[in-house]
Amino acid sequence: MEIKGKVHCFFEQSGTFKREFIKLGIPAEDYDIQNNFGETDHTDDLFAEIEKAFDDKPSVFDTIDPAADLIMAFFPCIELPC
Repeated sequence: MEIKGKVHCFFEQSGTFKREFIKLGIPAEDYDIQNNFGETDHTDDLFAEIEKAFDDKPSVFDTIDPAADLIMAFFPCIELPC
């Protein structure tokens, strides 16, 4: 698998995975409702973002390129509107 874009990590403690992708030279961003360590790229309520996307409103998912990016998500963040 070739990742042409970046990795989007949607889950709690996602910064750990983000840092490993970056070590491999793959751009990555993490999304979490909390920023306990001051390193989270996007502090968003993913449930609210999912609802916005399903209602055709602007959301964090609008910046994801389905042809180039990879999404890593664990339940309950697996029903994404992308």
